[in-house]
Parts: sequence; C-alpha cells; structure tokens
Amino acid sequence: MKKKLALEKENSEDLGFAYACLIYGAISFDEFLRWAYYVIENYEVFPDYFLKIIDLQDFHELRPMDVFGFTPVWSHTRRDMKTIMAIGFKRGIKKSEDIIRQSDSQKFITTDTRILSRFNRTFPFLLESSGFSSPS
Repeated sequence: MKKKLALEKENSEDLGFAYACLIYGAISFDEFLRWAYYVIENYEVFPDYFLKIIDLQDFHELRPMDVFGFTPVWSHTRRDMKTIMAIGFKRGIKKSEDIIRQSDSQKFITTDTRILSRFNRTFPFLLESSGFSSPS
C-alpha cells in the first residue's frame, strides 16, 4: 500500500489537485472515477466519500459539498491552472480556449514540469494514454 494522501477537509491538497484537473479540463469525468477506484485499490486508508464518488453517474452529480462534505483546496498559482489546462489540450480533453490558447499549451507543459510530474504521479494509470510522461 502507498502513503496516505491528503484527502480530508483539513488537508485536501491531493483531492483538490485531482478535482482541479477535472474542472480545468485535464481529465474527463470517467478518468476522475478511475482515479477514485485507483485510490480505493492502492491506499490502505481513504475517506468514506470515495464510495459516493464511484457511484456517481455523471459530472453534474459531483457537487463537492454533497459528495465530499467540503470544498477541496489545492494551493496553486494562475500559471499552475494554465498548465493543467495545457495538459488537457495536449491530451485532447480540453476543447475551449477560454483562458489559454491551444497553441500556447506546449509552452506551459515544457516550462512547468512540476505540474506535469504531479499529474503523472496522481494519475499513473493514464501514463500510456496521456501522450507524454514526466521529463527525466
């Protein structure tokens, strides 16, 4: 089993990152569900709300206060958010150019390897299908 993740109200950095990846378009709703299954299967301790997550049928049912009991927090900068969106463009998940242009996405990915590394650590089951891996 792996180390404990930050998934609780007092420290929800890991949940907040995964949720941000969903909201900002780096992963699909189905991939968010796969992450929940991954946590259940690979971590000894996980909050009960993970059982609620895997029962959700679509994105619109994922209301943080109803499912988690709190709003998850991930401490990040605006650039971090843009890098997550860039990952979504690169993976073909994000389609709209609301905050960054698709043409700028490669620049964010190559200059902010910290977020890409965290993405790959959080979603290791996506590495083969993601089209890229963390720089060595």
